[in-house]
Amino acid sequence: MNSTEELLGRFSEAVSLFLRRSGKASHTSGVFDLRRRTLIGAYTYFDHLDWVLDVLDAHATPEQLGAAGRRLCGEPFSAQIHGILWGQLLARENELGLGRDGGPPESTARVIDWWGRAARAYRQTGDALVPSEDGDRQPAAPTADVVAAIDEYGRPADAFPAAGKVTAALQLYSYVIRGEQRGTTYYHGDYPGPAGTTLVVEEFTRMRDNELPWAPPVLPLNTVCSVLELDGVVPRFDLFQGMATEPIDYRARLRRTCLLTYDGGTLRPVTEAEQGAMLSLLASERERVFREQLGWSSDFRIAYAAYHYLDFLDPFFHAAGCGPEVMEEARERFADTVRQRIREVADTEPVPVWERLFERSGRDLFTPLEPVGEPA
Repeated sequence: MNSTEELLGRFSEAVSLFLRRSGKASHTSGVFDLRRRTLIGAYTYFDHLDWVLDVLDAHATPEQLGAAGRRLCGEPFSAQIHGILWGQLLARENELGLGRDGGPPESTARVIDWWGRAARAYRQTGDALVPSEDGDRQPAAPTADVVAAIDEYGRPADAFPAAGKVTAALQLYSYVIRGEQRGTTYYHGDYPGPAGTTLVVEEFTRMRDNELPWAPPVLPLNTVCSVLELDGVVPRFDLFQGMATEPIDYRARLRRTCLLTYDGGTLRPVTEAEQGAMLSLLASERERVFREQLGWSSDFRIAYAAYHYLDFLDPFFHAAGCGPEVMEEARERFADTVRQRIREVADTEPVPVWERLFERSGRDLFTPLEPVGEPA
């Protein structure tokens, strides 16, 4: 069994690689305060993960919850699992940067150990917990299921142009409704396909049933996934299940694809009627949400992250079989964090955590649990 400090070092290294490859130090937005938004979301976890893990541990083991998402259109998925630890460590680092104690080390140790167990069960690739420890691979479903899906439902790419149109529209819609972040859009793979091809899966979950109050459930489907059969493409998956490929234009090498949904509890093709309804709604809903976001106050452009972090948490409660009263309490708790912390997060300049993370790298990215040492 890996020690807590070793797990912390491995996660630090994975996050460091993600920040460097994605160029997060230079990311900005003309609409949202991305760094403070992320921090207030992280604080919702930092303040309440003891309660969250108490609830989850009473219903299911971390291994059961990690394995629950291993399927097409699965949740909780890897980025949500990693997000639990990301939130704890990011807020802790900010606390240390403010000269505070970073909270009880045993609380952070509990989150780290829970993460390690859930991540291992989700991947099921031995000791590798993150893509960078496994050749930048991110398996998230049994290979046989992915192969069966493309064999049963796959259509030649040039005969199915609607597939690319729908997924492109879903990508843009998801990016807008989630305030310029990918959210519950993710990729996984790679899986060996027929005749030497490579299979990857593009996923969209919680498109209709989510915690975002500015996106009412108007879409006809809540989950969509597209299996892509690629020829001569090398994919690389990151910590939060984004994907880069070589060559970049992977769709030029797409042989077969399909559009599937898990709505209703079984995997089936998205019908032509559903495809048409999605395309007609996505553009109008995207514009409506964006116009609403332009009217948000400066504080809400930070505070809205609490809804995202609620949305990432709900799949764990659902997989554990918790009742609706648990999410009701979670909403109250997260709202309290926003009330208690919004002024400090909004007014502190510079934001301590980003100053710390962008000047560190590798296993030193996050401060070890013991000893914490002198506050920065």
